[in-house]
Amino acid sequence: LISLTDQTLICVAPAAVSGRYVIPDNVSAIGYDAFYTVAGLTDIQIPPSVRVIEGWAFAGTSLGAVTVPEGVEVIGDGADL
Repeated sequence: LISLTDQTLICVAPAAVSGRYVIPDNVSAIGYDAFYTVAGLTDIQIPPSVRVIEGWAFAGTSLGAVTVPEGVEVIGDGADL
């Protein structure tokens, strides 16, 4: 269960994620608080289409090391990457 607006991933339901999550290829931005407190998130695949990762996008998760694609131009404060 995700919510997309204009290719921005704005919200992921905490119960929908356990372990690895693959962001869809059509996403260009990960919104503010998109994965906030999704405690089951341990690994994420960010596609090359993503250009912006807004603030606090992954705060409160259990992410390990994350590979950020070269095309990402903005990483907001507190994104926890």
